[in-house]
Amino acid sequence: MKKRIALKALLSIQTLSILVYTVSVGMNSDWNFIKVALDNITALNWNGQFVLDFSCYLVLSAIWIMWRNHFSWKSIVIAIFAAILGVVFLAPYIIILGDFQNLIHCYSGNYLYI
Repeated sequence: MKKRIALKALLSIQTLSILVYTVSVGMNSDWNFIKVALDNITALNWNGQFVLDFSCYLVLSAIWIMWRNHFSWKSIVIAIFAAILGVVFLAPYIIILGDFQNLIHCYSGNYLYI
């Protein structure tokens, strides 16, 4: 039970932190994050490496959502949102999913279906 509460709290904090940070950056800079991301990647520096690595994570999370839901059309729509919005979408999705026990077992080394 304590692990579920801790995971739910972590996901909630991550969602709120990233959401506030994103709005702050968007208001102070530019909302065109794709251009910034591509500029970083093509610069071949550490910022670009991080952006490319993070992009791979977003694609992997989208594939996981589609796989978990047997590649239904609903899972494809949800996966698109997850790939675009990242943790702002994925963390609440996991909270709503409520499948914490399988996630906890997976990360503790006892793999179960997730």
